[in-house]
Amino acid sequence: MSSEWSASERPSERRAATRTAVVQDALDPLLDADTLSVLDIGGGTGGLAVRIAARGHEVVVVDPSPDALASLDRRAREAGVADRVTGRQGDLSDLPGLVPAGSVDLVLCHGVLEIVGDPVDALSRIADVLRPGGRLSLLVAQRYAAVVARAMVGQFVAARELLDETGSHGRAGRRFTVTELEALLEGAGLVAERVQGVRVFADLVPGSLVDAEPGSAQALVDLERAVAERPELRPLATQLHLLARR
Repeated sequence: MSSEWSASERPSERRAATRTAVVQDALDPLLDADTLSVLDIGGGTGGLAVRIAARGHEVVVVDPSPDALASLDRRAREAGVADRVTGRQGDLSDLPGLVPAGSVDLVLCHGVLEIVGDPVDALSRIADVLRPGGRLSLLVAQRYAAVVARAMVGQFVAARELLDETGSHGRAGRRFTVTELEALLEGAGLVAERVQGVRVFADLVPGSLVDAEPGSAQALVDLERAVAERPELRPLATQLHLLARR
């Protein structure tokens, strides 16, 4: 899951790498282990699940969209990993009927907690399917970056309203702070082991700058890696990534 690329890759692929490298770096040590049972909640068409299966792991993708699951099946077959990828229709509320309790080594919950009705209940359901010592990879939208983004385009009232907003906020759903997430995890019996800011600069830098000079995209990835665990810069991060243990 390396973020390094060749000169032949498209600019869009290079820009995407600047937004995913930090999460990939955190997951790599876990995925270097022996075969894991992995659950990808809201994994959609399997962009991440298929890559993980290609490393020898067994992956179950739970997603509410039958179209996405059909695309997942095609992608897995084309990649030669259909025997290691299973799609199941549903969402977090359906987990007890889809995945046996205490059967999963690693849960991926990326971009999902923002839109669930009850984050506390959702994390408790995730904890139930994890084996003792199992890990949760949680990727969520971070509130303060959204405040900055609104203020920068002149939406000062919206920025002020969002500053202390803890409930759902529009189509994007909730946004979280580190303190809130750590409390939610603790309430579900999970312990945060690692906290990273994701996309600290990647969403602030115009794509034209990244594409203009050879090596700029890799330099931006290196910068994102350097600041990911710097708490003083975390409020700028578009997303927060936490690794938690049961």
